Amino acid sequence: MSGSPKYVSPSLTAAIRATISEARRVEAQQEMRLRRSRADEWMRQREMQRRNAVMDQATALEHELAAVSERLSPADEMRISDEINRARATASNAANPDMANIEAMLVLARRQLTAAVDSARQQAAQRSADEREAFRGRITALQERMAALEAQANTKLEERAVEEARQALYEARASVRGDDPVMTDYHIRLADKAIDRLEVRVQHDAERERRERQELEDRLAAWESCVAGLQADTTVMRWLPGEVAAMDERTRELRAGNAAAVPDDLAQQAQAKEQELVEKANAAQVKADQRDYIARGIRETLAEMGFLVSEATEEHPGHPATALAFTAVNDMGQGISVSVPVEGEVFYDIDGYTKSTVTKVGGGSAAVCDSAEQVITEMHELLEQGFQVQMGELMWEGKDPDRILRMADELPGGGERNDREDSW
Repeated sequence: MSGSPKYVSPSLTAAIRATISEARRVEAQQEMRLRRSRADEWMRQREMQRRNAVMDQATALEHELAAVSERLSPADEMRISDEINRARATASNAANPDMANIEAMLVLARRQLTAAVDSARQQAAQRSADEREAFRGRITALQERMAALEAQANTKLEERAVEEARQALYEARASVRGDDPVMTDYHIRLADKAIDRLEVRVQHDAERERRERQELEDRLAAWESCVAGLQADTTVMRWLPGEVAAMDERTRELRAGNAAAVPDDLAQQAQAKEQELVEKANAAQVKADQRDYIARGIRETLAEMGFLVSEATEEHPGHPATALAFTAVNDMGQGISVSVPVEGEVFYDIDGYTKSTVTKVGGGSAAVCDSAEQVITEMHELLEQGFQVQMGELMWEGKDPDRILRMADELPGGGERNDREDSW
């Protein structure tokens, strides 16, 4: 052998590969359960936040109801209060409440409250002794109702309904200045109907937007819970932290961007991405487990041969695909440094063994070091017997490709051993 590193290609028997793969499969099942558990916990936390938000909405609505209760009829107040309490009780008592349905209950209660307040204003205006003043009061109530709806109108259909309601209100105000109370009442009723149509349009669009927002949140939640599960998977985070971080960053981009940019199949994308990352991480971990097995086998075999063997350490700490390195020294001070990679050849660096050169058949010289070669070859044989790790031919730079392994005191025919030159 020369002073350059020596290397050999290792392979595991099918039985050992199967054993390592099975162990990884069992660990992967545990990791899958952990991912699911973490994703489920994330969803539970999300639902808890949503439930708390619903409770806050119910409390705010109760305060609004209390502030106007003196203006409402007892029947209206009771009906609205019952709706709020029903939503609160459903959210509090159900193990897995339908939050969308509870939110719809509160939307209905708010609409009932708005309608009851508007009705109270109209009735108060109609009770005025002065007919013209009563008309003005009814129009004022319609204007307040109109102003609240205008603030919510943001679609073309709603804007068209706003224009129709404005025109009807304008005609109602103009009619108050006339002398025909029947016509004034007629125009006020027309304005009321126009505002009713606007309200229906706004409520319909608001409900559609609420459903769309919830669908959007559900899609984003599926993605985010998947990310949370992957972050809890130690194997995925060991091998692919950058890809998980990229998924997390995409979450922020989706939330900050236009809702239309969120894919409809985001939940399916999350599942596919999770499967892809898990498969990649598991494949990488199997190779690392094989590396660990080979390194352990070499260390234990060298120890059985009388070497004092160091602990295996990572050549590049923190990098999961790094090689494992360790040293073995015998009682004569002769040492072997070993590097076992995730893939490729195992490298040996020899120290303290004599080396020499021989003349090759046909001329030229080749480096040899039979004593070290025999030690490593013996170790390889024991390694195969004890651990089913099969090593190929030991190679080094300058090795004669025609050379046949021999005992240290034998020379190949036609060759002559030179005097010992040094040791390494």
